[in-house]
Amino acid sequence: MTKLESIRKHGVSAHGRRELMNYLKGKDLAMKDAILARCYDCMSYYADGISDCRTTECPLYVFMPYRNTRRKKKTGAKKPSAGKPAAEQAAKKAAKKAVKKETAKKPKKKAAAPVGKRPATAAPAAKKNGRRKDGKKAPEPLTLFKM
Repeated sequence: MTKLESIRKHGVSAHGRRELMNYLKGKDLAMKDAILARCYDCMSYYADGISDCRTTECPLYVFMPYRNTRRKKKTGAKKPSAGKPAAEQAAKKAAKKAVKKETAKKPKKKAAAPVGKRPATAAPAAKKNGRRKDGKKAPEPLTLFKM
């Protein structure tokens, strides 16, 4: 009896059955499908019933579909603080919004670059002989594209 026939005869309909059968037929599997198929195969097709394998040493245990210990999902909803009335919390929120509005109203100053002038950090202009005023060789001008 081949493995495929054994799955059809003894295998329980569970996560991983279809994926393992597709693998045995020679089809490619995605990573999630491969993990499900491996768990199904390792648990002897869940013939004893669908349950947690409790093999915490297995690197795939965290992905096992029927594991008892689930990871806690993070939720975006915040619970109101214990001991503080809702009116007090609403007043704090209103105060925070007022502070944000005040800071948003202030115009931000933009530093305008002088037109036609070099920045103060640039080297002094080179003379016709390729030297600066202090006698040192002038740096090559920067270009974005080489031609």
